[in-house]
Amino acid sequence: MPVYRPRALLRLTIPLPRGDGYEAFTYDVDVRRVHLEINDHNRADALDVEVDWIDAGVDPRWIAGGTCEFYLGAADDFGDWEPAEDNLRFVGRMVRPARQLQGESLRVSLSFHDYTSFYLLAKPVASDGVPLYSDTLTSAWARLCSVVPGVDELSNNLEFRGLDAPGPQIGTAVAARFQKLGKVPIKPNVDAWAIWQQIVGMMGLISFFEGDRCVVTTATDLFTASSAPLLVYGRNILSFREERNNDRGLRGVGITSYDPLTGKSLEAVYDPLAGKRKQRKAAGKKGKKPSAAPKADSEEIDYFQFPGVTNPEKLQEIARRVYEERSRQELEGNVSTADMWVETNAGETADLLSLRSGDTIEVRFMDSEDAVFVKQFISVSDRVTYLVEHGYSAPVANVIAANVERMTDKSNLFYVKGMTVDLESNEDGGSFQVDIQFINKIDPGGGSAGGS
Repeated sequence: MPVYRPRALLRLTIPLPRGDGYEAFTYDVDVRRVHLEINDHNRADALDVEVDWIDAGVDPRWIAGGTCEFYLGAADDFGDWEPAEDNLRFVGRMVRPARQLQGESLRVSLSFHDYTSFYLLAKPVASDGVPLYSDTLTSAWARLCSVVPGVDELSNNLEFRGLDAPGPQIGTAVAARFQKLGKVPIKPNVDAWAIWQQIVGMMGLISFFEGDRCVVTTATDLFTASSAPLLVYGRNILSFREERNNDRGLRGVGITSYDPLTGKSLEAVYDPLAGKRKQRKAAGKKGKKPSAAPKADSEEIDYFQFPGVTNPEKLQEIARRVYEERSRQELEGNVSTADMWVETNAGETADLLSLRSGDTIEVRFMDSEDAVFVKQFISVSDRVTYLVEHGYSAPVANVIAANVERMTDKSNLFYVKGMTVDLESNEDGGSFQVDIQFINKIDPGGGSAGGS
C-alpha cells in the first residue's frame, strides 16, 4: 500500500487599506481542515478551509475581499514539499470569512468560490455587455467582461480547446437576416454566466473556468478519454455505488427554436435509434391476447427549447450535443479512495487531484489480466484462492469469484461529473479522502461506449 503525506497551503491575497486606497498583500497560511468541491461547468467550484486564528494573521473583517490559490500535494520520504504549479488545485474569491471559539481553540473558517461566481453575481447585465451577432466568441467575452465587476484581469483569459481563436462568429448560429438585429436576444434578469452559456451553447460548445482561465471547447473534446486513472475494487477503492436512470434510456432528443421573423419554430431531432426500435405489445383485456401496438418513434423523443438559433445546421449540432451529454447521465454513481495517485489503464501514473468534470476514469472490480485468467477456473473456491494470492482481500475475492462474468462484460469507463476532496490534520495524524461522482455514456444499441 502506498504511503501518503498530505500537505496543503492556502495563499491569500487581501486588499489592505493604504492611504486613500488599497494595497494587495499576499501571504501563506497552513490549513487544518479542507473541503474542495469540483462541480460541472454550469456551477462554481467551492473551497472551504479552516485555519488557526493566529495563522490567518488578521481580523476576518479585513480579509473579506480576498482571493486565494490553494495547493495540495504529498511530501516526499523526508517530509519535504513545496507549493508549485502542478499542485495548484483551486483559484477563487472569498465569499465568507468567519471565526469561532471551540474550547481553547480559536479558528477561522474561509469559504471561496471559483471565478464563475463573479459572473453568477452579475445580474442583471447592462445592455452594453450583451454580445452582438457580429462578435466572435473572443470579442463577445471581452464585451461581457466589461460590465461584470471585478473581472478586468479575466477579460483576456479565454482559452480555446479543439477550435481556433478567436472562435466562430455568433451570427453563424442564426439565419443571415437575424444578424441585422444586432444584439443577441436574452431573457430578462439573467446573470452574466447564463448569457455566456447561452452564447457558447448556440455554437454547440461548452465553457467552464479552470483556475483563472475560461475554457471553451467542444462536447467531444471535453469528454474524450486518453489515459484514464484506474480504480480497482479491493486495491484502492474505499466505497462504490452506481444506479441507472431508466427514464433517460434509449430516447432521442429534439431541439426547437422560435423564429420571430417567420412566426414559426425550427426543429432538429437527433435519434440514433429512429426506425430501429422493436415493436411493443399493447396490454390486452383479461382473457384476450394482447395486440401488437408499435410505439411511434416520435413518442420516443424528448423535446427541449433552445432560443436564439435559426440556423438549421447549428440546431442539429446542438441536438446531438444535448443527446450526448444527456445520455452520459443515464448511469451515475460515486467512488471513493484514499489514494492521491493511481496507475492509468496505459500503465502511467495519474494525479487524481487534477481530475475535473468531463475527465475519464476507469473503475474495475478486478484487473483485466486477472479477469481473463480467473474465468478459466470453474470452481469458485479456486478463483478465490487465485485472487487472494494476487493481492485481493478474502471478502473481496469471494464477491468477485462468484460474479466475475457480470463484473467484466461491460465497459468500465466513466466520465467525471464532480469531485470532492476532504483533508483534516489533528492530533491523531488526520485523514484524507477523494470522492468522485461519475456518469456513464450508454450506447443505445446496448452496452457502454468506449469499452476496454
